[in-house]
Amino acid sequence: MLVDRTLVARDAPHVQVIAREFSMSPILASAWTEMTLAQPHGVATVHDTLERCVHHADACGDSKEAAEYRTALRGFDALASHGVAPPSAAQTAERKGDGDSGKAVILRIDPRLMAGPVGTSGQTLAEDPGARLH
Repeated sequence: MLVDRTLVARDAPHVQVIAREFSMSPILASAWTEMTLAQPHGVATVHDTLERCVHHADACGDSKEAAEYRTALRGFDALASHGVAPPSAAQTAERKGDGDSGKAVILRIDPRLMAGPVGTSGQTLAEDPGARLH
């Protein structure tokens, strides 16, 4: 998959939300986002994770944080609708060896590394969709 670098920037609002909610550094949240987006249904996974962050903030009664998270979710959805696409053969050949474009990279990631953020149950969100955030 080609992943738009603006979707995985550590200062992107949606990456900051993931970092804050899962108590991880923005660099780690950025890496998780990048690896997740490179997978099939990655956009939906990140969207669902951000939605859970919104629901968690609402459940904790933090309306200001929930509003901030909703804004980040809308921004992610807007960017993602244009920023992730399967590479064509021509794009793959064109990008091979071109690490200076700054716009997109082709990722080949071992699926075993795709555990994702962990909820309070100790399971990853992928393993336990009902896991509560900490």
